[in-house]
Order: sequence, then structure tokens, then C-alpha cells
Amino acid sequence: MSKKLEIKQIAEELALSSTTVSRALSGKGRVSDATRQRVQEYIKANNAAPAVRRRPYTARKTRNILVTVAGERNYGLLPYFSQVIMGAYDFFQPLGYQVLVAKTSEDDIEPLKKVIKQHKCDGVILSRTLDNALDIRFLQEKGVPFVTIGSYDDNTLYQIDVDQRGGCKELTMRLLQQGVRNIALFCANRTHVVTQSRWRGFLQAYEVLGLDFDKSFLFEETGYADVAERCTEQMLKAGAECIVCMDDNICLNVLNALRKFEVRIPEDILVASFYNSSVLEEYYPPISCVNLDIQALARTASGVLYDLLQGKEAKKRILQGYEVLMKDSTNRDKMRK
Repeated sequence: MSKKLEIKQIAEELALSSTTVSRALSGKGRVSDATRQRVQEYIKANNAAPAVRRRPYTARKTRNILVTVAGERNYGLLPYFSQVIMGAYDFFQPLGYQVLVAKTSEDDIEPLKKVIKQHKCDGVILSRTLDNALDIRFLQEKGVPFVTIGSYDDNTLYQIDVDQRGGCKELTMRLLQQGVRNIALFCANRTHVVTQSRWRGFLQAYEVLGLDFDKSFLFEETGYADVAERCTEQMLKAGAECIVCMDDNICLNVLNALRKFEVRIPEDILVASFYNSSVLEEYYPPISCVNLDIQALARTASGVLYDLLQGKEAKKRILQGYEVLMKDSTNRDKMRK
């Protein structure tokens, strides 16, 4: 078994500087081939291995913060992500930091890995949590300070989230209490933790009221316009009273499909969204929704990350509130009888 030798000890034995020995071992920096060979021969002759001490990730400072945008195709264009990025920028820029962005997906975190391996940032804000959590495991392994926007089943993480389940449960209950029954639920990717939370909130509303949800009215991957259009047409033929959308992108796809089919809201069908945004706020009639302050969420996440970078204690989990806004798009009194 190889014995461990400190780089300083090797340097003293060979009458070299510790820096020269370190460069000879790493292959980085200017070192002659003769010196590199001399160091290697010494280690081999002594059946030794250099005791390399890894510096903690936080030992180097870049004054950069990385925000990840997690999703497929054009997810990065959604208002949610721009609000997260601007919320982080507004917090960190006055403190002398720059904010970098890396786009990742469920199965590809190479852009994140590249930034970390090159040590281009001090800490990371994950804008979305995913089931397989490649990004979380990688950051934990590398000892990088990070905060998640969104929940994850790990009590050691610093998590900032909104009560997604509570908001979706309340909006769904209000619809059911109005007497709406044939509700279609349009989902995005079910590997997103936020989608899972909203789904649970939706089902809890039925449970509380002692009702059953017809799961044949559940549709996935409707974040894609062509899928949403096909599902919307199918729901219209099936006699759906209401389409509830998991987020603003899905809702916009549904609204465009309804306009194409010349279906009126709320006269012919009701529409609601579990997430509001500037996109929906421009629509007429106004869309019933769960309203969340995303920039406040991002600023809170930024504050926690900044405390971690300063070596301060921070709260592990912070849950922010929501507001349910019932608007004209779910006014059942206006439905055509």
C-alpha cells in the first residue's frame, strides 16, 4: 500500500519549491520535463503517493452567481424564468455580483457542470426542482453553496417555495363549490416537482368535498402547443365544462386553441390556471388563477444564498404565500345554458 507524503516533504527532499512539485504532479504550469520526471521517479522509488489537499469550493471567490433555467425546448422564454433571473439580479448586482445563466434539462446538466468545474461562480440558484435531481447531487458532491426555488425531499437543502399545493387546492375547491364538475386538467412534465405538488393540491380539493376526479380528463405534456390543441379539441367533444391548466404556458396554448375553434370563454367553457403571469394578465376575459410573487421568491432565495456565502446561518425551508384570483373566465353565471 502506498504511503502518503506531503508535497512540502517531497519538495524538501528534492530541494525544490512546493509550487514546482505541485505543478509537476498536476501537469499544469511551467515545469521542465526533467523536473517532472525527477518528481515522478522519487514517488515511485519511495512507493508513495502525494497527499493532495483539496481546497473547499468556497475558498475561491468570483463575485458571480449562477441561475439555472431547467426545462425542455423553449422553457427559458417563459415569464417565470425571466422573473427569477431579474429577482436574483436586482438582489446581487448592488452587492457587486454578476448573475450568470445556464440552461439545463432533466437529463443534461453539462452547462452547469462546466461552470462549476471551471469555478466561474460562487453559488447557484436552481430555479426549478426535478425528480432525478442530477443538478442537486452534483452540487452536493462538489460542495457548492446552492438554494433551490421549489421543494425537494431532502431536509438538508435550502429550499424556497410557494404553497403550491394549498393554492391549487383552493382554486379547485372554488370551482367545485360553484357546481363545476366536468373538469379537464392539463399538465406539463410530471417529473417537475412543482407539477407534482399542484397535482396533489388538485386531488385534495376533490377529497375534501367527497368527490371523484375522472382521470380520463387528465392530459400530460400540454406545454407543447400541438398537444394542447389536440387535447382541447378532445375535451370539447367530451363535454368538458372547464379546463384547468397547470401553468401559464399551457393556459396560453389552450386559449389559442379555443380561439381557433371559435369557442367562447366563459360562455362555452371555463378556463383557469394554477399559475398567473404577465402573459395571462393581458388576456380578455381575465383568467382565474393562483397568483404568486415570483420576484419576491427569487429575492428570498438570493438572500439565503448570500447568507451562506457570508458564512451565516440560514433557514432551511421558507414557504411563501399565494393569492387565488377568481375572474371572468370562470364566471359560471355567464355560461351558455
